[in-house]
Amino acid sequence: CALPICMLPKFYVPDSDAKAIFAYEEDGDLVTVTGLAAENSQPRGATSNQTGNSLWVVDANKKVYAYDGKGVPLGSWTLGFNSSPLGLATDNTDIWILDSDSGGKAIRRYVGGAVRRAGSAGPIGAFPLDPQLSNPVDVMTNGTYIWVLNDGLTTDQIFVYNMQGDP
Repeated sequence: CALPICMLPKFYVPDSDAKAIFAYEEDGDLVTVTGLAAENSQPRGATSNQTGNSLWVVDANKKVYAYDGKGVPLGSWTLGFNSSPLGLATDNTDIWILDSDSGGKAIRRYVGGAVRRAGSAGPIGAFPLDPQLSNPVDVMTNGTYIWVLNDGLTTDQIFVYNMQGDP
């Protein structure tokens, strides 16, 4: 395990001002801070694999940046779609991007995105989000379900989909 005492992060918080990703345990304790590559200056979301030895960050510049478990940049690739990425998730093979483009809010699947390190890739499939998702802010998956967090005015909500996009 790359982290002390094998503490693996449960969630990540991107910070554009600090140009870093803050990783926390489920109880809210800070595990680690990963500095970002210079061009990865407007992070929108971050995710890792289950072992914590790979990290992916989606940026406002429409790129996905890959890092190893120690924060060493491994490469980046461009989203081949006119997207406005908000977050991302992985099952260690594919990447799902939470997108809020002019056509509406959707989850877009990038097959093989977790192993890609260069070039450009277009989505292979997408599904629209429930219209009640007024302000989606992040996405997560375990390879069986996809969860989308909605930042509500008074109450936050989590919407659950299967991998085909059915609620």
